[in-house]
Amino acid sequence: MSKRLITNLFLLLAVSSFLAGCSIVAPFSRSGENVTFSVAIDTGTFSPEANLRVRIWDAEQWEIAESTANCAVVYNQETQTEEVHCPDGVVYQ
Repeated sequence: MSKRLITNLFLLLAVSSFLAGCSIVAPFSRSGENVTFSVAIDTGTFSPEANLRVRIWDAEQWEIAESTANCAVVYNQETQTEEVHCPDGVVYQ
């Protein structure tokens, strides 16, 4: 593995851990309060063409993500199509 790939994977794990910690502290709050947090990211670890996307999920979205965690989405660059592969009995949403 290249150093850049290892660095990017580490960064992804760090951000995921941070967000998981946030959901444990106040799981699925429906109070309507605004929550603000910031994560410093060294842009030098990514290529200039890279995109970083962050998603904040509510309880329903989290449940869907948990139920489809073992599904894989495969993107074919040539045909620009996606195929979804899930274990038996799991329906991708």
